[in-house]
Amino acid sequence: MSEAKEQSNSVMHDATPSWNGFNYQGKVGIYVVLTLILKELEGYESIADEDFKVFLNSHSIQFEWIEDFSILKDEEYISHHQVKHKEGNAFSTHIKALAQIRGRTKRVLQESDLKKYIEITENKTYENILNELQGLECLDENRALVDDWHSKIDDTSEYYFCLKEFDGFSSRVFANSVVYFHTTEEVSGPANEDMADYKDMPEYLKEDFKGKTTLKELEIFQIYIGTENTDPYELVQTDEALENKIQSLIEKLLEKIHGANFSSMRDDEKNMYYSALQSLVHDHVLYRHSLIRNKENKGNGYLEERPIINFKNFWCLLKHKWVNQDKEYFEIFCQNRFYLAYEAKLTRLWNIAQRQNSTIHCEQYKRLKEYVECFLSSKYKKRYRHLFRELAPHRFLKNKAENIFYSCISDESYIDKVFLTFLSQVSIAQNSGSILIYKDDKKYYPSTVDLSADDECEEREKIIEFQEKMIELKEKEHYTPNSSLIESDFFVVNTLNEESVSGQTFQLRKITDVENDSKGTITEHEIYLKRYQDALEEINKNDN
Repeated sequence: MSEAKEQSNSVMHDATPSWNGFNYQGKVGIYVVLTLILKELEGYESIADEDFKVFLNSHSIQFEWIEDFSILKDEEYISHHQVKHKEGNAFSTHIKALAQIRGRTKRVLQESDLKKYIEITENKTYENILNELQGLECLDENRALVDDWHSKIDDTSEYYFCLKEFDGFSSRVFANSVVYFHTTEEVSGPANEDMADYKDMPEYLKEDFKGKTTLKELEIFQIYIGTENTDPYELVQTDEALENKIQSLIEKLLEKIHGANFSSMRDDEKNMYYSALQSLVHDHVLYRHSLIRNKENKGNGYLEERPIINFKNFWCLLKHKWVNQDKEYFEIFCQNRFYLAYEAKLTRLWNIAQRQNSTIHCEQYKRLKEYVECFLSSKYKKRYRHLFRELAPHRFLKNKAENIFYSCISDESYIDKVFLTFLSQVSIAQNSGSILIYKDDKKYYPSTVDLSADDECEEREKIIEFQEKMIELKEKEHYTPNSSLIESDFFVVNTLNEESVSGQTFQLRKITDVENDSKGTITEHEIYLKRYQDALEEINKNDN
């Protein structure tokens, strides 16, 4: 395997599955978009200026294909952004990413790219093909595409189409683009050490980096790292600093958009704009994941389409007025509450895995992320109000104010203690897209219901109250077969006493045959309460 291949990923390498909720990377993306919008807006007297509208319509952000994210104007790439979150501040930790970026700009042809067009076989290996292309003088000694490759190969060659698309793609993506490294800590080094001498620097790039001993010198390659250059972006920002910067950008834009009305905006209204922007980004990534899982990306090879978010989408959310607490407001509210709890849980699991070298918690982190992303993208996208009501079906809106009701059912401690803790410890892969956990012929329904109490009698009383609520639900709701709750065998809850829910059940009404009979057929379905620790023991039994 060549050093060039070892050190450079494919330009078509798709890193989206590494996404982790409302994380630092997504927030940096929001920061960059808002920075560009504000900078552009300052050049106009009115937000209604036609040229500004053209700017919003022509610019977009694309997450995790070429780099962690990229900015485009129409179909041309303006900038690529590499995001490093608490991965070490030594310059050596950035060498591989730096080499990868430089390799891409030098148009090094990778095996994973070639496979999109040419069948690799035992007798026709990647190395054989590269040697052949080098023999034809289409690639130079570093396996990079030469400028006049067209004159070296016949257009009937099986390689011609691949090289043609690779050439056009490379020019569009890398020719005029700038690369920014965003980090949470200042990058230390290279401390007067020659960059070419770092062990991870591939041989084919050493001449480029020879004699360069400061980060400032990378600007010759249109690569920016560190605090020396803060225009147009501050490239080194802690989590807290980034949050504050985004809030500041939002307020500056809101003042320009809403004018005199801005001064009367409450803090909770302003916070909703940030939540809405995060929801926009997260929904986009969930959609992106579903395309990858289901292999539904359009096009092939270098022409395969990757979704983008147009700057106009960000702008429309900032123009919206969140003063009315309507369905859209509470949908954003619930989504934000879910992801605050979800991200906090993932962070704790990741920190334990790293600090204590715990493979168990590393696996829990991976399983939880895979499960949540799968069922959210398939069923609950833009339905977080519905999700919370399903996870706590014994709580009714009734005469409660909606803000109190949704605050109650989306309580972070319930999401974490019962729902996320249970899901993270299920050891069997779940790829159905359903919220249900399957084991053999049994179906377990995770919830946010916490019936625990230190006093055994009080815990028993909580269980009775829950069952009474479910009796009330039974009288007012008829569930169709596509409801996960009515299809479940066990309803998973949290209790402290091992025996408190043993044998305890509740019943719901199920309606079927609605198409054949307008009234349908109503039957009763019995569901057992199950302590989540007991459910885990049953689900994980004989897993190994």
